[in-house]
This record gives sequence, structure tokens and C-alpha cells, in this order.
Amino acid sequence: MRTITSFAISALALASVASADVDASAYFGAHSQYIYRGVDLGADETLTDFGLDFSGSCDCGLDWYAGIWYASTDTTDELDIFFGATKDLGFGTVDFGYINYTYPDSNTTNDSEIYLGLSTSYRGFDLGFTTSFGLDGALDNVTWFEATLGYTFDVYGYALGLEAATSYQAGANGVQDFAYSSITASTDISISEDLTFSPYLSYIVNSSDYRDSISGTPGAEGDEFIGGASLSFAF
Repeated sequence: MRTITSFAISALALASVASADVDASAYFGAHSQYIYRGVDLGADETLTDFGLDFSGSCDCGLDWYAGIWYASTDTTDELDIFFGATKDLGFGTVDFGYINYTYPDSNTTNDSEIYLGLSTSYRGFDLGFTTSFGLDGALDNVTWFEATLGYTFDVYGYALGLEAATSYQAGANGVQDFAYSSITASTDISISEDLTFSPYLSYIVNSSDYRDSISGTPGAEGDEFIGGASLSFAF
């Protein structure tokens, strides 16, 4: 808990000192399950979460971001701290950063990873590719590859986003295989200038070998729908 306190104080201090240069937002969310990379980490329990995001730019030509994410189910608590930077290359945007996963009040070993991504747009479609490399804990020496394809429609004045994703992983418990694919529909509903409501619905298709290697119980999880929403406030 000391980590979240010190990080939040530092981030809030940064925002207060340079509020003209730093964008900040907070959000609260509720979700039908805690699905992480295709696997249910909350034993079919609902998930509630809270986050703080900060972003800005520097004279070096990079845009930076940082934040914290705290999530809780009846049996799981998790605190993630992340930071990274993006660079517009003209033909696309490169994104690189670091994530640390901690588990308060648990004996579970902390996890961490670094990632590198590239995103671009083509004929109205949003294309993305990200690779992550685990450094500690259960993610140690695990490499992830994920590709995404998104498109936004106008539906009765609302922007409806559809995104398809597919992922391949290598190194987790000796399994090297397709991990999961998903398709997600989401939208942002502006309640006021600073307040936004964002619901979503996802369908996830799992690889049985990957799923069983993570859960330890063959057939423990199947393909499924999940849904949720968040309420965000910019300040």
C-alpha cells in the first residue's frame, strides 16, 4: 500500500505544479468478470476498478503518460503502476513503456513487463501491433504478441467502436501457442464537458492449451461474453 500512496502523491503533486502542461483523469469501473489476456483471474467474480491517468509532452519530442490502476474482486486485489511514451513517426505512432503488477495482502509474487507497440490508420481502420516481454514473476521470460483491428461507426449520433484482437504467447509454463482472440464493441457517452460514461461488450475465444496452463484446471474456462462500464472525470 505504500507504493500506491507515494506514487499517487507524486503524481498529484506533478499535476498541481504543472497543471497547464499535464492532463489528468480519474475513472471508476464495474465489470462482469476479471478477464486478463483471455483468462478469468477472478473465478467468475465481478470486478470493480479505479484508476488515475496523467499525460503530457516534453521538449524531446515525446508524449508521455503514467498512471495507477487498482482492481478488486471478492478474492483478488491488484495494483498496477505504469509509465510510457509515444512518438509520432508520420506513418504511425510508436508506443513503449513499463508495467508493474502488485498484489496487496497476498503472497503472490509481483509481475512486471516492458512493451513496444506500433499503431496507424488506413482507410478508416485503426491498426495496432504490440509485443510485451515479461521481466518478473509469472510473466518472467514470457513474450506476448498482439494485433488489433478497429473501426468506428456513427450510430444515431454516437461513435460505436468495434475492435478485433488476436494474441500469441511464448514461454508461459512451456506453452507456445495462440492464446486468445476477442471482439469488443464500445462507446463513449459524454455526460458533461469533463464526465464520460463508457460501456462495452466483449466476446472472447480462448486457446484451451493456454487457458489450462494458466488456470491449472483443464477445461476450467470456455469462450464467453463479458461486459462492463466506466465513468471517467477529466481534471
